[in-house]
Amino acid sequence: MVAETGLDTLVGDGILGLGPDTLTDMPKLFIDSLKEQGVIDTRVFSFLIGLDHNLPSYFMVGGYDLAKYAKGPIQWHETLEPKKTWYLNWSGVKFGDDILELDPTVMLPDTGTSFISLPEKTMNNLLSIMHEEYGTGKPKLYPVGLWGARCSVEQFDAMPDLTFTIDQTEYVISKHQYMINRNGHCVL
Repeated sequence: MVAETGLDTLVGDGILGLGPDTLTDMPKLFIDSLKEQGVIDTRVFSFLIGLDHNLPSYFMVGGYDLAKYAKGPIQWHETLEPKKTWYLNWSGVKFGDDILELDPTVMLPDTGTSFISLPEKTMNNLLSIMHEEYGTGKPKLYPVGLWGARCSVEQFDAMPDLTFTIDQTEYVISKHQYMINRNGHCVL
């Protein structure tokens, strides 16, 4: 356990780390302590994120309930070495039918953010396609740290899905999940 400053803006009272291993010489992980005490049988946790603000979200420790929460089978992905974080091997990113340039990098899933961060080369490729193929204004970095471009409602409506490939599984994200259209701007 550590004392942190700068948590004043949190709605909660702290942060519960759920990394797969300790990053330092810190004591046991929370989930390992629960298993050791017999509180849980399996060193597993899961999240159900309500896609609609009217639907509740859940955090489950010790397992998951496929019958209650899953629409299909769970896709399991091996984490990469070192197993100190949740690094995954991703093999591709597509913007519609365009395959984006991707340097050999790893993906780090993070339940603590609502943003998607891409490597600079991949982001530049996506922004270029937005401008050249979908006719948006020249992309720029906004003061809040997000990328975007001037675009009409019609240009926003034409934007394709964004697809991430992890192992052999494709995960599709619609434009409404990766972009907003506000005051004539498409913001990623």
